[in-house]
Amino acid sequence: MNKLFFSLVACFTFVIPKVTMACAVCYGASDDPMTKGVEAGVIALLGILAPVLGGIIFFGVNMNKRAKMVSQKAISLDLKKDSVSLELKGMKGLVD
Repeated sequence: MNKLFFSLVACFTFVIPKVTMACAVCYGASDDPMTKGVEAGVIALLGILAPVLGGIIFFGVNMNKRAKMVSQKAISLDLKKDSVSLELKGMKGLVD
């Protein structure tokens, strides 16, 4: 299997060198239409990727804020329940 693979690579490299030559993007020909197309593709991908990642970050920050808010409300409710129960216990002792 390896011998077949290497013999095919050698065949393409030496017999048909045009197949193994680098494209205009790899050579860095900035005026070639293929290079301009690759640049436009990268910009398009970044244009899609940036808002998606921004949305994920916004969602995480928003969930963190809400979790803190809920935990603070829960703590304040627990304190209110404790103070109400203490007041009721004090009144209960006075009423009896």
